[in-house]
Amino acid sequence: MLKPLVNNALALFEDARFYLDRVSEAAYCQPLPKLSMATVGQHTRHFLEFFQCLVEKLQPGKMAEDLVLNYDDRRRDKRIETNPRYALMVMESLAEQLPSLACDETMWLEYTDYTLGTSGLLPTSLEREILYNIEHTIHHFALIKIGLNIVSPCLELPVHFGIAPSTLHRSPVFANLHG
Repeated sequence: MLKPLVNNALALFEDARFYLDRVSEAAYCQPLPKLSMATVGQHTRHFLEFFQCLVEKLQPGKMAEDLVLNYDDRRRDKRIETNPRYALMVMESLAEQLPSLACDETMWLEYTDYTLGTSGLLPTSLEREILYNIEHTIHHFALIKIGLNIVSPCLELPVHFGIAPSTLHRSPVFANLHG
């Protein structure tokens, strides 16, 4: 089950490479009113740092008690959100590491509900977290697509970019993509 999920994540990275190779730094960093003044770079940083959180928890030599994943506790590296070439380097590093991830033990997802002021731990697995990261990335791709259509309107993204696989599969609009 792990290999197909990793392959799906790597395919998303290829989709990200498409725009990271082509977008100008100015367009990448432009605050957009339609995105609540967020930038394409901020959305890129966000999904890449979620993958970083997962990869860093599963480095060789980590002990079972280290298998607590907290997506709120990420780097927030401004270089990823301001430099598309640097973001590409980070993504390439993640792409090299993802295929070698392994974890047979239960992982734990630490969460904080800032509205209620509560926190806790939920059991999870490597497969579940890769799947979550895939869905999370597709969601951000949809926002990135909106942003790129504004700041780089001549950049033609792949037709599937930012669209959930279930939508691609079920929607008659995309019938020609899946036969």
